[in-house]
Amino acid sequence: SPRPVFHDGHFIIVTGFSNVAEMMSVKAGGSGVVTDTHVAWRFDKTFPKYSSPILVDDLVYFAMDDSFLVCAEAKTGKIVWKGRAGGKYRASPIHADGRLYFFNLEGVTTVIEPGREFKVLATNQLATDEPNDDPRRGPGFVASPAVVGKAMFLRTRHHLYRIESE
Repeated sequence: SPRPVFHDGHFIIVTGFSNVAEMMSVKAGGSGVVTDTHVAWRFDKTFPKYSSPILVDDLVYFAMDDSFLVCAEAKTGKIVWKGRAGGKYRASPIHADGRLYFFNLEGVTTVIEPGREFKVLATNQLATDEPNDDPRRGPGFVASPAVVGKAMFLRTRHHLYRIESE
């Protein structure tokens, strides 16, 4: 399940796989049914089902399940840009060293510059020699990465990688 993010008194959540799956911004607090009073915005078609959104400054970024990366204003939900990166996404993106990293099932990392324009800085292929014994999941990134110091830990279906800058 995607984890929620918190921004300016609101939780940005993805509700899951049900018939009413969506992504929404809900004001913290309240009790009982707060749908009419606490929901600031919602997406019913443009949202990730697997990976978590990430917040950088006042923008929320996420990878849709198939091919697209999206940036929206956290406060209003207004889509700022939607860019095709290719691949299918399950792993959550990370923000490190001023860049956003998105990891797909095919083992490709797409690095973008945070901001109001879709700007791909790099794409990196990893895990090309791994067996694809489950086509639904792919050989690439199904787990969200971790960062420790200058090291990034990436787990694919069959390997654990440590990538570190000097």
